[in-house]
Amino acid sequence: MWVTVAAPARFEVEVSPNPFNVSEFVDVTIKAVDAAGNVDPTYVDGDIWMEIEGLDYTDPDVILPGGGIGRMEPADQWIKIFSKWLTVKRPWIYTFVVADVYETTINWSVEIEVLDDMEGPEVSDIEVVSPVSWGVEKDDNVEVIGSTTYPNTPLEIFIDGVLFQEGISDPQGNFVLFLSWLEPGEHVLKINALDLTDAVVATSWDIPFSYDPEMGELFLWLDVEPSNTVMINEKLTFTIRTAPQVTSAFLKLWEGDLMPTEKVQPWVFTKQIAISNAGVYPADVELSVDGNRTMYEDVETITIEAPVEETKRIITLNYTTDDARKKADLVWTYEWMIEYFKIKYGTDRNTLRLSLTTSSPNGMLVLADPTIPYYAQVYPVDENGIVNGEPSAVITIDPVLPPEPICWNGRIETWEQCDDGNVANGDGCALNCTIEVVVPQPPVAVCGNGAREGIEQCDDGNIMNGDGCSFACQIEVVTPTPPVSRPIVPTCNPQWITLSSKKMNDKYYLVWASVPNATEYIIYRADQAVQNTQQMSVVGKTTETMFEYPFDPYAETDKWAWYAVEAICVDNVQKQVGDMTMVKVGPEKTILVMVMLLIIGFSGWRMIKTY
Repeated sequence: MWVTVAAPARFEVEVSPNPFNVSEFVDVTIKAVDAAGNVDPTYVDGDIWMEIEGLDYTDPDVILPGGGIGRMEPADQWIKIFSKWLTVKRPWIYTFVVADVYETTINWSVEIEVLDDMEGPEVSDIEVVSPVSWGVEKDDNVEVIGSTTYPNTPLEIFIDGVLFQEGISDPQGNFVLFLSWLEPGEHVLKINALDLTDAVVATSWDIPFSYDPEMGELFLWLDVEPSNTVMINEKLTFTIRTAPQVTSAFLKLWEGDLMPTEKVQPWVFTKQIAISNAGVYPADVELSVDGNRTMYEDVETITIEAPVEETKRIITLNYTTDDARKKADLVWTYEWMIEYFKIKYGTDRNTLRLSLTTSSPNGMLVLADPTIPYYAQVYPVDENGIVNGEPSAVITIDPVLPPEPICWNGRIETWEQCDDGNVANGDGCALNCTIEVVVPQPPVAVCGNGAREGIEQCDDGNIMNGDGCSFACQIEVVTPTPPVSRPIVPTCNPQWITLSSKKMNDKYYLVWASVPNATEYIIYRADQAVQNTQQMSVVGKTTETMFEYPFDPYAETDKWAWYAVEAICVDNVQKQVGDMTMVKVGPEKTILVMVMLLIIGFSGWRMIKTY
């Protein structure tokens, strides 16, 4: 049975924005009106034909809503809106035509202007959310997830500067690709988006990452803030990122005990400590899944440095004399930045009456009487001659005996027990060339683990001041203070809130109830089932409790997507709203098939009627 639909008097068409840029997706609004210009309520289940004059619908430079065919359904209320459906990839001024499928004389046209890229906004970079920078991938299929402002666009994936794989973005500009046959080790990922001439129109930052199949699937990485190298008793924050199924995590430094961490998210554990002893400490992580523990050793290295006393001092002082012993050349070593030196010398050891000042670590003394001994000493001084450090020992310049051995020249002389060519302590040969015993480094004293160790006076299990045991694990006197009334900042709780989808006015939305004390919501999407939001792409943010997601009513087959929503609480904690939800984003293309059958049937009927 054929149903006759009365055609409207005309269509009114709006393209927004207009003009628009090459490859920019824009909205098309079609209104069916009667002769008086009012909406035509009789035009229900009417079929619409769309085209751009001069460009066939099969032309790769144009994408038309529904491939050029649409239907005015009752839910449209006689106004059909195609959101972000029309795009043209060639700059020019075109005529966009809309007509009834059967009564092509009922049409409307509007002029559209497509601008060159140079007149539009700047080309944006490609955003890559997986793999993360400096992350460790363990699966032999590395998942590359990201987005670009260019939908349906060819992509080039480079690994270590070599073209590794090609792909294409989806109609929303998102992409999910998989890289196989990677060699274990460190790699750099870079992605380019290309136009029809294979010119690069967008690019990503370099993404360094590692592929290490031996790391397992539970441990992801360990972050250390403010850095891996800090001073003694400086607070360190360790953040362990794991797979979601990990139930608890422990941190171990060098030969210390396992320290429990705090679980702040399903896959994030943190620990704050301060270390009292200088040294280099490898960090181990132990993860537990329902009591089954796995240890990951040497995942990071922590360096704790001791503050250095900036004491200026003269370390060694030595001399040589000429053959006639009428002059002595002095040379000395020193610590820290010393700009000026004062040499005091004379024939009386207790009263060095003569002096001279120099800016070099050497000086020459005139020996007026070469038959008697002289004495000398060197001081660090400032520009005004004022002593500002420790002087050298007083040495004897004997005109008969040879000079004392030089400790630091790499040769063992007379009384020297050793001479390693430097003036450093702690390496087995002291700065005075005597053998020293190097004491092994004591076990690490971890302030905040609840156990009193090393030089700690106390350890109450935290690194807070004001509770009798300071952040450096030293006993402190606490003066009681009256309690201060402070406002409680509540956190948000989306525990009983569910996430669902809803169709309104031919648009599709994710909807959820308002989360108390939430300031904003983050929307995540994936085109396949994933375990958590870390494996999804961020597609939007909103302060509302609904979010419109793209729906392709003319898809060839059923299409699905996975969405998740996280609430950002007033205390900046992110909490997931409900469960990850699978929604339908494209039905089977039944409508378009029906329209084409109608056109074929109508044409056949007219041919039969003619003959």
